[in-house]
Amino acid sequence: MENLFIQIFNMGVAAGWLILAVLLLRCILRNMPKNMRCILWGYG
Repeated sequence: MENLFIQIFNMGVAAGWLILAVLLLRCILRNMPKNMRCILWGYG
């Protein structure tokens, strides 16, 4: 049970870093087309 909790916790941390990276890219690339934003979230 503890191993499952650690695995879920690690996936949550990894997802948090991925969301942070996508948000950072959106701030850097403000002038990108709207369809590219959807692609960015889809490939993340």
